[in-house]
Amino acid sequence: MKQRLLTTFLAIPVLYYALWIAPPAVFALFVIGAVILGIREFYSMAEKVGAPGSPWIGGTAGVVVLVAFWRHEPEYVMLTLVLVVAVAMVTCMARRRPLNMALLSTSATLAGVVYVAVCLGYLISVRLVGQGTMLSAKLLSFYFMVVWGGDSMAMLVGRWLGRRPLLPVISPKKTVEGGLGGLAGSLLGAIISQVWFFPELRVTQAVSLGLIMGGVAQLGDWCESMLKRGSEIKDASGIIPGHGGVLDRLDSLLFNAPILYYFYRWWM
Repeated sequence: MKQRLLTTFLAIPVLYYALWIAPPAVFALFVIGAVILGIREFYSMAEKVGAPGSPWIGGTAGVVVLVAFWRHEPEYVMLTLVLVVAVAMVTCMARRRPLNMALLSTSATLAGVVYVAVCLGYLISVRLVGQGTMLSAKLLSFYFMVVWGGDSMAMLVGRWLGRRPLLPVISPKKTVEGGLGGLAGSLLGAIISQVWFFPELRVTQAVSLGLIMGGVAQLGDWCESMLKRGSEIKDASGIIPGHGGVLDRLDSLLFNAPILYYFYRWWM
């Protein structure tokens, strides 16, 4: 727990700098690094269950996808995904892998790019809102406070009050009480954000978005736990002290990134 808190404490000023002070390119570089490491962890899990993805195809495609988001060219995201499938299939033939591995390998390669790169690519689009004005910093700060606030509250409530298992097959430590605490933490993060630095957001919007993102954050956590349980590993890696791997930190953020982007596009 101490190591986890220390890592979080050190990460906060870095995130503040990337969102509120530095130009958008700095945040984009952080996202690129997270995508490369996250894709690598995803393929490591896939290989353990007999579905080996291609790290060089996935890593390259992931960076190309992020560049497309940076340049506001979504058509190139779709083109990249098509090329991932084609190149992965050709690579299977060139390596003369058993035919029954072709579908598994191609699917794993594509899934890694979509799950990690496409989801996080939306954060780059949000960071470029208004050409990197304070609105983008507010949106992303709201996003991190809601998601990570829910994560922290779920862990604390689960440890102190957790009694009833929520998903015993996927994650024995997750409890109903922890899940409810996580929703409360996300809601609290949303309200604090609205009062503290985001008055442009109506209270009803903050509450609704906080609850939706809090629920989706837990869904993302469960999904990554399912992948780890299937791969028979505890953490995606040990790269972040006290937190495990990059995916262990990003799992609750991934599915929420598109939600944040389309909320801005459709309702702000």
